[in-house]
Amino acid sequence: MRPGLPLTVNVYTGLVAVAGAVWLAFLITQESWGSAVIGDSCFFIVLIVVTGSFPLPVARRATADLSTAVLFGLALVLEPGIAVATAVAGKFITYLVINELGDRLKLPSYKYPYYKVPFNLGETAITTAVASVLFHSAGTSGDYLTPFIIPAAAAMYLTNTTLITTVISLESKTNPLQFWWTGTKENGLAELSLLAFGFLGAVVYDQTPWAAAALIIPVAILYLAFSRLAATNARLETALDRVETLHGRILSTAKLASVGAISLDLAHQIKNPLAIVLGRLEGLVPAPQIAAPVFQRGLPDTSFVITIILRK
Repeated sequence: MRPGLPLTVNVYTGLVAVAGAVWLAFLITQESWGSAVIGDSCFFIVLIVVTGSFPLPVARRATADLSTAVLFGLALVLEPGIAVATAVAGKFITYLVINELGDRLKLPSYKYPYYKVPFNLGETAITTAVASVLFHSAGTSGDYLTPFIIPAAAAMYLTNTTLITTVISLESKTNPLQFWWTGTKENGLAELSLLAFGFLGAVVYDQTPWAAAALIIPVAILYLAFSRLAATNARLETALDRVETLHGRILSTAKLASVGAISLDLAHQIKNPLAIVLGRLEGLVPAPQIAAPVFQRGLPDTSFVITIILRK
């Protein structure tokens, strides 16, 4: 879950957190822990923290990071229980680092709200477990040139997007299918590229574990490319909001102008016949020299006649 996306503590987020904890507890008991396993786990934890501590502002209310690639890579390399424990530990440390950086750099928007952490850790545990269990249960451990990479990547992507789409749809009361499809069209290729990069990292790690450190160069390039794209998207979103605001003002002004034009036309249509009537009534006013005799004969006052006509 991204820091800016809407999320509150409710039954659904609690269920996701509990489900992730259950997966973690169950899978850990199925693995044998040794010094070599712990060393591999620590290596991936460092990668998760490094790639996840620099979120990209893809929009004003959403950020992304490159840790997805690392999570998929460790799901392929490590056994399910070790992979889930490593993913959860790495993500938890990442959240602590992000908040610490937010405090030191005085960037409140960079901080990660603590009340979102349980859901995100549960979501990380579930998605990593699904991908790792699916891949390793097919008997393909150590073999990365296999078609089972595709269902493992698809399962990780679909599980991740489904969980996040569901919780956001419940919070914002939107259609989950429409929300998921919109997000897939906008960010689907970027997510799939991260999964592909994670697959490449797993292949390199299988050959020489520490050779994976050489991937820091393409990671940096990818990060810079995403940074420029994210900044452009944020500026475009801001510009679009301004255009929509100006469009609303233009519509309001146009409506007021229409009302004004109608008022002027209506006043013109009323003024002409009223002027004719007033002109005719003024003709009934007698000349000054015969005013008294005329009124003495009982002719009505002009003002009284005008008042009667206007009332009718």
